[in-house]
Amino acid sequence: MYIGDYLARRELYSPDKLAFIDAGKSPEWRLTFRDANRRANKLANWLKSQGVEKGDRVAILGRDGYEHLDLFFACSKIGAIHTALNWRSHWRELLEIFNYTNPEILIFSDDFKENVSNLITNYQLPILHIDGDGLPSSLHFESTLQSASDSAVTCPGLEAEDIAALIF
Repeated sequence: MYIGDYLARRELYSPDKLAFIDAGKSPEWRLTFRDANRRANKLANWLKSQGVEKGDRVAILGRDGYEHLDLFFACSKIGAIHTALNWRSHWRELLEIFNYTNPEILIFSDDFKENVSNLITNYQLPILHIDGDGLPSSLHFESTLQSASDSAVTCPGLEAEDIAALIF
């Protein structure tokens, strides 16, 4: 079993069981395995529609939250690499990480809008904002997720040794 298969299997065996709680959100965010799998499928389908393929990096800059889980499992379904950026990093440090990882997509929290604004002057890539107003060129994460298909996603060429995540 691959990481990308985990939520689909859990949905099959216990769809209505509680999978995740994000107590940092107000109100508290709760997801069943069915909901978590569907969210991961939606994000995976959207990523694929943006041209993200196996081995591509998708970066996220934000404090801990369910969005990290959405992205981790979505990337795992398509063989992309979840790239978690340290929100404490200065934008120049983030630029070095960008130069190293070359992400295809960036997802960010509005708290880090200034860093992202500096980064995107050097990189042109699709960006999603998790909360707040984001940047003029960014799409809202939740709206984008809800507009995508929740059909099952697979990556036939996925190997057990493939990289699932990079954490900075």
